Amino acid sequence: MLGRGGMALVYLGYDAKLGRPVAIKLLADNLAADPAFHARFMREARMAAGLSHINIVHVYDVGQDEDERPYIVMEYVEGESLAETISRGGRLPVARVRRIALDCCAGLQHAHAAGLVHRDIKPHNLLLDRDGRVKIADFGVARSLGETQLTVAGSVLGSARYLAPEQAAGGDVTPAADIYALGATLYQLLSGRTPHEGETLTELIHRRADNPPQPIGRLTSDLPPAFATAVMSCLSDDPSQRPASAAALALALTADDSQTATRILARPPAADRTLIMTDTPTVADRRPKTAASLLTRLTDRGNRRIVTGLAIAALIALVLVIALSLRSGGTATPATHSSGRAPVAAVPAGATPADHAHNIARWLSLHTR
Repeated sequence: MLGRGGMALVYLGYDAKLGRPVAIKLLADNLAADPAFHARFMREARMAAGLSHINIVHVYDVGQDEDERPYIVMEYVEGESLAETISRGGRLPVARVRRIALDCCAGLQHAHAAGLVHRDIKPHNLLLDRDGRVKIADFGVARSLGETQLTVAGSVLGSARYLAPEQAAGGDVTPAADIYALGATLYQLLSGRTPHEGETLTELIHRRADNPPQPIGRLTSDLPPAFATAVMSCLSDDPSQRPASAAALALALTADDSQTATRILARPPAADRTLIMTDTPTVADRRPKTAASLLTRLTDRGNRRIVTGLAIAALIALVLVIALSLRSGGTATPATHSSGRAPVAAVPAGATPADHAHNIARWLSLHTR
């Protein structure tokens, strides 16, 4: 067993066909007989299986055991959760928190673009692999943006200290709730404590109303102003005042100054068409440094392919026209054209397709000058 939660047990397994370790998430016995929980568990599998991103735990398979308990076969992440990292060392260096933040932004941007909200972002659900890369796990309380909101016995899902105010109040949950939870997680990684303390919703709501979070810049002296601005913007009680998207948050976290970060965070979502590329020491130099450079690279490659394709299509069309015209002329003795010029000689046949292609190329060079 790798771990257990209120909804499921997670075991280490082995995929004999592909020869790899896997994690198997099995619905808890006390919930397996409940049709509502059964359906919710399967919904998780279907939604998570549609996500394919390096910063999201991959779902490989789904099924039921002999007792009709549903299970999900997932990517096994050999490492630890951020919760374990925090319990050992408390605060993390700013540079490491930045890398973690960008990984999380990349995974969330992908999920949000697919119409999914995680709804339970917290250190326990952020796994670190052997290379230090973050993988977002447990979409067990995720829901499609187009579906009816899920409730369980009237409760709100998620861990209280990371819940956005609107989520804690049972309101609509949008990508902004994930942004808030990520901001609370980053705040904890930098300061060693969450923005608001409290283990129950009631306690948390009262403390949040009476004590706004202390600015993170006062708790971490070496934090760049732009980074502090970005983190604190995630914790706004008003969802519309948070970063417009995970991609916008990533750009703000890497901005040069706090004013630039503020402008980026204030952009409407429609203005943000970036594809997040996370950095690792081994491949960072080969990756685009900005979203604009990535777009330029993709556009340049696309234009080159289009131009090359059009050129090849034109050449093929020319060869076909010539071939048809020569075939219509047959093998009869050449006649003199009305202009007095002798007709163009046919393309000599080649012994092999390669030879014939060479003859066509030579014929074109002689008769298209």
